[in-house]
Amino acid sequence: MNRTSYLTCQKLIRQQRKWESENGGGWPGKGTNEPAKTLYPNLLAEMGWGFPWLRLPAEFADVSQEIMVAVLEDNEELSCLELLRLGRYLGVPVGYLAAPDMSFVDPSTNKGKARRRYLADLLKQAEGLDLWRAEVVLSSLNKGRAVTYASYRCAVKELSDAIGRKQRAQHRPRSTRRTTA
Repeated sequence: MNRTSYLTCQKLIRQQRKWESENGGGWPGKGTNEPAKTLYPNLLAEMGWGFPWLRLPAEFADVSQEIMVAVLEDNEELSCLELLRLGRYLGVPVGYLAAPDMSFVDPSTNKGKARRRYLADLLKQAEGLDLWRAEVVLSSLNKGRAVTYASYRCAVKELSDAIGRKQRAQHRPRSTRRTTA
């Protein structure tokens, strides 16, 4: 990573911390559906949870890091093709990325309750593994606080990956070598 990219990332982290101090609680929201200060608040949330560097989202959208900074800071727009590429690589629909309001998992709705139960079940299956992000998200949902969809999605992916690794390790075939005496 070159110095410019590093400084840009540091600037985004400072903006995130400023937003936290001004609005209280965890960034990017406290359970309200307030839009972030960008055209792509869900992209900003995804970067906060899973893509902390500009290089990956810029590479996924096939734009330069400077353009990605302008998109996030100066309300520049991505083209439809760039949004399609980015959505494909992130595994999310384009409508989610282009939505003007940040998406939340609200634990008071039926869908939010189902997502909370699903996350709790995954966490139970991954018992014994250190998965603090998923525990934080589940704790927030259990306390009745909304969490960003990006944080929920990241927690589910982290748990699914950990469960997969655990299952592969348990089913690893043992050596079939026989020693001859």
